[in-house]
Amino acid sequence: MKKILITFFFILFSLSFFLFFSGCFGEEETPTATTEVSAEDFKLYAVEDFAIRYPKNWAIQTELADDFPETTIVTFTDPNNGYFHTNINIDKRTLKPNLDNISFAQEMLNKHSGDLINFKKIAEQNVKIKISGTSTDAIFAVFEGKNQRDGDTFKFMQIYAVKGSFGYTATGTMLNNAGEEIDNKLSTSLKTFEVQ
Repeated sequence: MKKILITFFFILFSLSFFLFFSGCFGEEETPTATTEVSAEDFKLYAVEDFAIRYPKNWAIQTELADDFPETTIVTFTDPNNGYFHTNINIDKRTLKPNLDNISFAQEMLNKHSGDLINFKKIAEQNVKIKISGTSTDAIFAVFEGKNQRDGDTFKFMQIYAVKGSFGYTATGTMLNNAGEEIDNKLSTSLKTFEVQ
């Protein structure tokens, strides 16, 4: 009986040891851009083309002034953020053939590096984004730069998606020194972006 108990505990210990360490050294998964967020802090905005969750007290604007690019289709703006309003905007543009999420992201980052003064890439993360319900590879990029030489430095976060002949960019923009709370709101919101 004693020998059976010792064998049983040895097998149990070995199995537990194996299960514990197999979980610790498993393959690293690509992060998913689509993020679950609290309904208390974020609201869902969904239209035929896309869906995103945005901070609940932010204003939505679909009729945009002439100073917005014509490819911008909606903005979400923090009304309580000083002279510059932190914002998220969704851009939809027609693409040349044969671009995927990754090549579109690289094309847009190259464009920004030429358009912005003192452009600096801060981070680039490979993520998954849902397009028509299917998770696909995408890029989540963070960079900074100025629109004018004597202007403020802005921090930008972007996620890119391609569906058919259209490219979508969800962009979060904040003052470079706006702080971690604003940074987290933008990042969390952008990572909920999905193309329908």
